[in-house]
Amino acid sequence: MAKLLEKLGFILTLKGEDSCEIRGVPSWFKGDVVLFVRALLEQGEVVAEEEMRERIASLACREAIKAGDSLEFSEVERLLNHLDFKGMELTCPHGRPVVVRLSRAEVDRLFKRRV
Repeated sequence: MAKLLEKLGFILTLKGEDSCEIRGVPSWFKGDVVLFVRALLEQGEVVAEEEMRERIASLACREAIKAGDSLEFSEVERLLNHLDFKGMELTCPHGRPVVVRLSRAEVDRLFKRRV
């Protein structure tokens, strides 16, 4: 469990078999860390990992850029560079695409151009 928490950005020091000191919490975490860790320990590591993924996905969706949001060119450029260099999934945590590929014919059709 400690390795999983560390992988997700928690900083902790083990203090024996059944206790630890939580010294740092990742920026995405906004709840009561003690209650969260206790709940995860009670559920077991497999369930804990899935719950953490769901929590991170939920937080990511809340913080995501939404349809209709305005972005500066530099923000768009930063996002596109992140996609190029991070090799990330091309879907959001809920499975919706974040990138779509359009053929030249599809772009022409969208802009009402004759091919």
